[in-house]
Order: sequence, then C-alpha cells, then structure tokens
Amino acid sequence: MALALGCGLAVEDLALVRGRDITGGPGGRALVTVGGRRPRTVMCRYAYEELLLTSTRGLEPDTYAFRPHYGDRSSKHLASDWLTTHPRHTGRNRTEVLQPQRLRTAYLLGLLHDRLPLPVILRAAGVKSLHSLSRYVEFLPDVPDGHALELMRGTPE
Repeated sequence: MALALGCGLAVEDLALVRGRDITGGPGGRALVTVGGRRPRTVMCRYAYEELLLTSTRGLEPDTYAFRPHYGDRSSKHLASDWLTTHPRHTGRNRTEVLQPQRLRTAYLLGLLHDRLPLPVILRAAGVKSLHSLSRYVEFLPDVPDGHALELMRGTPE
C-alpha cells in the first residue's frame, strides 16, 4: 500500500523494490530507489512514510519488499492476485475493491492537487512528458475564474 499510494509506484516498479532500496532519512522521511524501466528516487508522502518504514524494518537487503516469495516478478498479476486474496474495500458502502493503478492515480492526483512543480511530478511518476499526466486533469478541482486570472497574471516584483 505504502509503495503504491505513498510513493506512486506502478506494479512494474514496486515488483522490483528490495529492502536495500528503502531508506530512512531525517525526520522520519522515507526514500525509495526505483529501478527497472523508469529509474528514479521517490520521497514517500508524509502520510505513508511511517507505514513504509515500519513494514519494511528488518527486511534483508536482497529481499523484495512486496510479495517476496512470488516467483514471477514480471507478472501482471503480482498485485491483483494479492488484492484478490487480501481484499481492501473502500468507498461509502465498502464494496469497491482497491486496484493498484488507482492507488498510483490517487498519488499523482495528490501531487497535482498540491500544485507541486510539474518537473517534480514528472520525475516522481517516472515519465518524461506532460501527455502522460493529461488524463488526470479532469479529476482536479476547478479554479474559479477570478482566482485563475490572478494566477495567470502573476505577482509584481
């Protein structure tokens, strides 16, 4: 959960994270070094850093952080199988089952909503273009016209 929702890792990313890739920093910060097709270093979001560090404490350096005994690390079922056998229900009626991609989406929407600079969001997501983020725009809150115009104007120096 913390790797997907707190760090925005897609299944292909979290499948490769090992104990050595998760490090603690000052003030309880948690850093994750991501390998694979989109290598990068991600700072875990504050709300999930304690969960991540606690749940991986004592993990051997070469042990995978997520499903360490699962054989095929490239399987598209690595996370979905786990969620089927360990369902996490959400929503008002607690009937919606969590999906790995939605956890990453929630992470990215959080970064966009918090108005982090776009280069930081692209780096955290492991993507190179804004096109990759365009599908999330419809889920962001609208900005009232007056406030939008003031933002466009900028501030006098």
